Amino acid sequence: MFLKNLFKRFRKEDKGITGTDIAVSIMIIVVTMVVVTTIYINVNNKVKENIRYSNGVRIATQIVENIQLKNFDYLVNTCTSSNTENVFYTNASGGSGVKLFGVNIPTGYFATITTKRVSNTDIDIIRDVTVEVNYKVSKKTNNITLYTTKEKELLEQSNKPDISLLNKDLNNQNIYPIKYYNEKYYITDINDAEWYNYDYNTSNSDYGKYALVYVTSSNLSIGANVDINFNGNVYAWIPRFGIAIENGESKLAYCYGTSNYKIGFNKWTDSNGNTLYGYMLCGTGITQGNPDEISKYVNNTFTLGDGLTGVWYNVTDTSNNSLLVTSIKNAFKVYCPYTNVDISL
Repeated sequence: MFLKNLFKRFRKEDKGITGTDIAVSIMIIVVTMVVVTTIYINVNNKVKENIRYSNGVRIATQIVENIQLKNFDYLVNTCTSSNTENVFYTNASGGSGVKLFGVNIPTGYFATITTKRVSNTDIDIIRDVTVEVNYKVSKKTNNITLYTTKEKELLEQSNKPDISLLNKDLNNQNIYPIKYYNEKYYITDINDAEWYNYDYNTSNSDYGKYALVYVTSSNLSIGANVDINFNGNVYAWIPRFGIAIENGESKLAYCYGTSNYKIGFNKWTDSNGNTLYGYMLCGTGITQGNPDEISKYVNNTFTLGDGLTGVWYNVTDTSNNSLLVTSIKNAFKVYCPYTNVDISL
C-alpha cells in the first residue's frame, strides 16, 4: 500500500524521485545503522564486562581461599613490600603471567594482596587481608575487592579430640569425656586440662595419656563416678601422626589438621623482634613460609588426602574397630606407648 501511494505521488507530481528524497532516505539508513551499531556495541561491551567481572571474582575468590589454605608465615613472607605511608601494611601484586598464592593472573588483570597488622604494638599474629583485582573494559578500569582475616596457627601439641566424628556412628548416644584419678574414672569436661596429654617424654617414662570418652545411653553429670565395664564403651582418641627423621632416628611427630605439616614446640619472631613460644607449624623452612612436612607415614595408617584429623579406637569392644583404626593404634603404640593406668592398649 505504501509503494502504491508513493507511485501515485510521483505520477501526480510528475517529477520522479528527487535528490531530496534520496538524501532523506540515506539519512534514515545512516541513522538506523548508527542506532543498531550503538546497541550492538553496548550489548557486546556488557557481555564482555559480565565475563570479565565473573573472571575477576573467580580470581579474587581463589586467592582468598588459597590464603586460608596456606600458613600464616607463608602470607607474611609473601607480602613483603612495605607501603611507605604505613610500615604496618605489606603487599604483593602482579599482572599477566604472575602467580600469587598458586593463582595464575591472566592477561588483562592485575591483583594486589594487602595485609595489615591488627596491632602495631603487640606481637604480629593477626592480619587483615584485602584482595583487589583490577581489569579494564572499554578503557574503563573496574575493580573487585574481597576481605578476609588470617591468624597465626597457635596449636596444641596434637589435633584436639573431635567428638563429632563419634556422633556420626553412635546413634546419638551420650558421649562423656572421662579421666582417671584415685583409682576411679570420673565424668569431666572437654576443657579440663587434665583430660589428656599427648606431650610425651620417654627419658623419664612420662608417656602422657589418651583422651578417653565414655559412650552410654545413661544420663550422667560432671563429676559422676563411672564403671567403664558397665553399660557403655570407652573410646581413645589417636591424633593424626607421622614419622619424622631426626638425626637419622625415626620419631613420632604429630600432624596439623589433615595435612602432613609437623607440629612442634617452637618460637616465632615478628618484624618488631617480638618473640612467641608455643606449639606451631615448625621446621627449618618456616622462615620462607614453608613448614616442615612429615617425611613418611607408617604403612596402613594415615595417608595424604584421607581427610582424617585422627581416629577413635574402641577400647572396650576392640572387635568393632576397623582394620585401619586397629593399624593406626598399633603403630601409635610402638612409637608412643601412652598408658592411662588400668586401660591397656
